Amino acid sequence: MVREIAVLAGAAPGPLMVVPIDAMERVFERLAAVAEGCPVVREGLPQGVDFAAALPILREFMPHLGFGSVALVR
Repeated sequence: MVREIAVLAGAAPGPLMVVPIDAMERVFERLAAVAEGCPVVREGLPQGVDFAAALPILREFMPHLGFGSVALVR
């Protein structure tokens, strides 16, 4: 799920994916738009509850724990 979020944030799929906090915030803003009534298809986001739960958790922990980016290593 986190790799899917990284791709939505603009990271190229690969063995190392880095997502800066501002890119994470932009994906979260898209999810917020869906919560406010924008069709999920228009935002191009997954419709599952896993995504809707994982994104806010990841988005919240980054600034509170002092992470400026998240790196995913395969």
